[in-house]
Amino acid sequence: MSDQTSYFVLYPDETRGHGAGPSSAIPTYGAATTALDLYRTVGVASTTLPQLGAAFTDIHAVAAISRIAEGGISDIAELEAAETALQALLLHDVVHVLVPSPKVRFDAGLITYVRQDEHSRTQFGYDLFSLAGSRDWLIVPEFIEAHGGKGYDIYAANKLVSGLSGRGRETSEILE
Repeated sequence: MSDQTSYFVLYPDETRGHGAGPSSAIPTYGAATTALDLYRTVGVASTTLPQLGAAFTDIHAVAAISRIAEGGISDIAELEAAETALQALLLHDVVHVLVPSPKVRFDAGLITYVRQDEHSRTQFGYDLFSLAGSRDWLIVPEFIEAHGGKGYDIYAANKLVSGLSGRGRETSEILE
């Protein structure tokens, strides 16, 4: 059985809506990646995740379990995060990794998911979780339209009460 989930959404992907292609590009680092645009999702139509014995963990837990194997645990919080990852791996058949990411439309029209986890995991972490059929799931709480030169002024966000809407940000704050 394969991992299949269908969602009820309010409107199509922004790229599709502007005739620029079937959907926005999804950046991938070390693992297959799926994006879930929460800001336009209103429900789950169907999913095979429970039948697959799937669980979710986060990038910090994956990085922590890698530090157990490769060395470098520095505090109790990392040990607890590693334990969370280990429990997910031992108690589930499939373990996916949640990665928070905003979706941004830049001046030139590029619409993409902005990941902040490129160097957060080692190859060991990717390899270990691939044994559990892992995929990165980009969890996208809002769509941001940014404009500007050196920095970007965030002028629209898709949440009713966004912590980002109307705030100026330097390019490095959005992209890192």
